[in-house]
Amino acid sequence: MLKFTERIESGVFGTIYTLENGVELFPNEWNGEVYIVKENGMERSFKPVQEPISFDDDGEVLQWEIIGFEEV
Repeated sequence: MLKFTERIESGVFGTIYTLENGVELFPNEWNGEVYIVKENGMERSFKPVQEPISFDDDGEVLQWEIIGFEEV
């Protein structure tokens, strides 16, 4: 898993992540499942890794937090 070194909340445009390998993930690269980054004529895909951060009274997850990304 690649952790992000920086997360910039850019208001209406979404969140920009900078990964520990230097790759930047921009909101317009998100397809609903993965970020697709085009570099040097090739595509690389990064899927968010999430963990639950809050639960309801029945133990169901209410909110998730992105803790890193996996290249797929």
